[in-house]
Amino acid sequence: MIITSHLDDDKRCRTSDNDGQLIMCIPGCGGTGKSQLIRAITKYFLVTKRMYMMRKLAPTGIAAAEIDGMTIHSFLGDQRNSRKPRTIKA
Repeated sequence: MIITSHLDDDKRCRTSDNDGQLIMCIPGCGGTGKSQLIRAITKYFLVTKRMYMMRKLAPTGIAAAEIDGMTIHSFLGDQRNSRKPRTIKA
C-alpha cells in the first residue's frame, strides 16, 4: 500500500511536499523473510516497468548478492578525497 500510493503520487505517504523518494529499511533477524520481501517488491517494480526507479542496497557484499543489489559503499562511491558536495540520485 505505501509503495503503490507513493508511486501513484499520493501525497499522504510523503514526509514533505518536495520529497519524491521513498526510502525503506527492512530490518530483521536471519530467516524472517527480508530477502523474500525484497524479491516481491522487485517483482512489482518489474511488472509495472519501474525498475529504473529502484535501488537495492545492503551493508555487505554477501547480502547485496542475495538481493541482486549493491553495497552501500559502492552506491555512494568513494568521496574521501573530494571536497565538492555531490547529489546522489536513486
